[in-house]
Amino acid sequence: MILLAGCGADDGRSAAGPTAGTSAAPTASDASDVMLDAQNGTERPGVASCIANALAAQGFVVGMTSHAAGGARARSSITYGSGAESVANALASHLGMTATKAVGGQARTVALIAGNDAATIGPVAACAK
Repeated sequence: MILLAGCGADDGRSAAGPTAGTSAAPTASDASDVMLDAQNGTERPGVASCIANALAAQGFVVGMTSHAAGGARARSSITYGSGAESVANALASHLGMTATKAVGGQARTVALIAGNDAATIGPVAACAK
């Protein structure tokens, strides 16, 4: 299980690290082979950094945190490039989401974009409130 808690600095800046639980899926060894990009598609500052910090504590290698292109969006999404399907699907399953292969996506990379619904997505909710 991936647990996220207590976040709140602007994206791209250091934040106090979240409290992390133990991870059942994806495993840290699987996750460490894949880059995670976290993007904030909400109106709340700091969501991408919070998610990235929490998932880094679970074994993900964080690539970049940023605001989502095009600004706020209604729904969160997970996309992946070649070689990252199993980790993306495990993360998506844990979050109650669906992962989609990114057309032209970067190899071995998972992109998690937190949308305005993130406050209702189990473990991600703590970062989006």
